[in-house]
Amino acid sequence: MAQMEINMKKLFNGKISILWRIALVIMLIGMFIVNPIGTSVSYAAVTVTRALPPTVSPGQTFDVTITFTAPANNFIPALTDFAPTGWTVAVDKTWCAPPPWKSNTVINKAEYLWSDPVNQGTAFTAVYKVIVPGDAPAGNYNFTNGTLEYYMDIAGTVEGPFIDNVTGASQVTIADTTAPTVVPPTIPANGATNVAVNTNIEVTFSEPMNQTATEAAFSSVPSMGSGTFTWNGNTMIFR
Repeated sequence: MAQMEINMKKLFNGKISILWRIALVIMLIGMFIVNPIGTSVSYAAVTVTRALPPTVSPGQTFDVTITFTAPANNFIPALTDFAPTGWTVAVDKTWCAPPPWKSNTVINKAEYLWSDPVNQGTAFTAVYKVIVPGDAPAGNYNFTNGTLEYYMDIAGTVEGPFIDNVTGASQVTIADTTAPTVVPPTIPANGATNVAVNTNIEVTFSEPMNQTATEAAFSSVPSMGSGTFTWNGNTMIFR
C-alpha cells in the first residue's frame, strides 16, 4: 500500500478532476476487483447537500459546507463544486471530516479527493471558503455544476465511477445597501412656486424602487388630495 500511495502522488499534478480516476483505478486494482467496463449496475444515488449563507457582502469570506454519507462499503469519493464566476475559493484538508487525501482549487472551482475506502454509513463533511470580490454588485449569485464522483462496493464487487449532483442551497444574495437618490430634474422643478395643485408630479430615482413602499412614503404640502400613481421605468408619476 505504501508503494501504491507513492504512485498516486506521482500521478497527481493539481488537477483532481481528470487524474483522480487514474489514481483510483491503480489503487482499486491492488485492493479489489473492479466491475468490467460496460456492465450495467443498479445503485441508490447519494444525497449530496450544500449549505450556504443566504446573504453575503462584497469583500466577505464565507464557508460552503457540503455533506454526504457513504451508501456502501469501500466507498471512495471525489467532490467538485463551483462558486460564482469571478469569485475565488480556498480549500484545506483540515476543514473536512474525514480529511481528504488531496485538495485543489482552480479559480472558482474547489476539489477534494479521498483515497482510503470507508464503510457504509460514514458521514462526510467538506468545507471550502469563498472570497467575494470587493467590487461585486448587488444581486443574486449561483453555485452550479457541483458533483460527487465515487466508487463503492455492490454485492461484493467494487463498482464505479458513479456521479451524483450536489443539491441543497445554490444561491447567495448581495444586498443593495446604497440608498437611491432622486435624479433631477423633477416635475415641478425643485423649489418651484405657485404650482397648481392639479399639476402632475414626476420623480425619477437612480435605481428600481419598491413601488408600493415608495408610493406609501409620498406626501405633498399642501395636500394634493387623492390621486393615482403610475410608473415609467424608475420614474414615479402622481396625477
